[in-house]
Amino acid sequence: MRERLFWLQACWATKLSPAIAWEADRFRKLFHDLSDELRKLDADALDTLIAGYKALLLAEPTTKPAIPLAAQRWHELGGEVRSLGHVQPKPDGYIPDGLRSLV
Repeated sequence: MRERLFWLQACWATKLSPAIAWEADRFRKLFHDLSDELRKLDADALDTLIAGYKALLLAEPTTKPAIPLAAQRWHELGGEVRSLGHVQPKPDGYIPDGLRSLV
């Protein structure tokens, strides 16, 4: 599991994929749970296991930003309004051939 966290950290550093970050957080949480159990049984073994990598292995999982639903709706509504643009009515006899500006 420790090696999987190292590998995920290296992959995330080059790809910056949210999926990789989420998987690393899942493994980090599992590592926290297992390290708590190991600390109860043998604290020296845990110290040996995490020696030199404590910052990576025992870091808290990242918090995912949450956008309020009302803010998301306002953003989507603004996008819809902006996408409407300024549509001009087509003149009589309009042919959509792309050459209208040349006439």
